[in-house]
Amino acid sequence: MPDVLLSFEGLAAAEKLFGVKKVDRALGRGLKKGVNKGFTVAKKNLAAAWNLKQMFFGEHLTKRVTQNTGYIKAASYPVAWRHFGARQTARGVKVKFKKTGSAQLHLDSFFSVMPNGGFGYFSKSGTRYVRRRDVRSDARNRQTYIRPRLPLEKRHGITVASMFGQRKVFEPVEAAAGTALEKEFLRQLSL
Repeated sequence: MPDVLLSFEGLAAAEKLFGVKKVDRALGRGLKKGVNKGFTVAKKNLAAAWNLKQMFFGEHLTKRVTQNTGYIKAASYPVAWRHFGARQTARGVKVKFKKTGSAQLHLDSFFSVMPNGGFGYFSKSGTRYVRRRDVRSDARNRQTYIRPRLPLEKRHGITVASMFGQRKVFEPVEAAAGTALEKEFLRQLSL
């Protein structure tokens, strides 16, 4: 699972020039500014790539700043399909994961209420013997297929950690956080 980790090297030379107290204060404020900037860029990039709102990612990304390090970490549990705007159709569940492209239809799948009161996405995975009424044609592919039967499989969405690990999301976050850290650190030292 990728995490953005910020740290600042070469503190010994800065401590000799400006003093330990001033460097510690500047580093703490720089890390806080860098982590906050990285967090904002991460939410924007994730919302731009995936069919989710920025507010959603605020709950699934965590940011921490300690004495000499700061990090942004993504949750590793799967995202429910209802967050992607999945809807039940007569033939299955239709869901759109990414901003670009079209929605995917998952045949012979459905939403159901689970014992904990939430909604779960299920798909029929097994097959039984073939009866005439079980064979139907799919209009899009012009193929015949057998309607699956029991057992049911619970389907899970993609995790925020794997979304965050993509290069087009991760690299701009790291660059923005590092730049903000350096600027704020130098600004605090010059005060």
